[in-house]
Amino acid sequence: MVPGEIQPEAVTVVVPTLNSGPWIEGFVDVLIALLPGSPIVLVDDCSGEETLRVLRRLAAQREVLTVRENPEQVGQVQATLAGCRIATTEWIVTVDDDWRLTSEILGKLRDLGEHHDAVYGHARRHSSLGNIGLSRVARQLGPLFGVPRSVCEASSTRLFRRELLDPAADSPIDMQLFFTAQRVASCDLDLEMIDGAQRRTSLGSRLGMAASYFKNRIPRRAPWR
Repeated sequence: MVPGEIQPEAVTVVVPTLNSGPWIEGFVDVLIALLPGSPIVLVDDCSGEETLRVLRRLAAQREVLTVRENPEQVGQVQATLAGCRIATTEWIVTVDDDWRLTSEILGKLRDLGEHHDAVYGHARRHSSLGNIGLSRVARQLGPLFGVPRSVCEASSTRLFRRELLDPAADSPIDMQLFFTAQRVASCDLDLEMIDGAQRRTSLGSRLGMAASYFKNRIPRRAPWR
């Protein structure tokens, strides 16, 4: 499930989560089955007590699971970054808490990861009206306004080398990877939502990253394969 000869123990899965109590236990158990031995970091972004009770119980019962509780809500981007700072493995996978993962999905990231420093995965289809469609529009229009493709293709489903992140930096993961990843790829994945989960929009984070690019005005572009 991981690039090259790297074993699951060399990959940390980082998952930002918010009010996911009704489905998070099944999500975690699927991850454990797909990537046995991989550390899992759940970063809770100020959920209600119901979700916190579930997360604390899971942390006590699943040896590979670590739960970080944010003292205040910081949003998906910063919550994910906080989880990556905990990781000590060579590779990191990030994924949202509302996707139904399969061996085929992780295998596709793995196959591309064998030859790249970072890989982004995008949902091929989605039942929530507008979210994915808006994201695809942002991916297509960004380059027309001078935003590099490596910025527009950024996604919360990622596989990348931990060494590419500066643990002291507060800038978004994708902005850091834009500067440090030499080989970047993207792919469409057959991601489906977990029953009962509510999808969070991905458009805002992509537009925020594009705005950050324009603010920094760094001309370098990560090579694309």
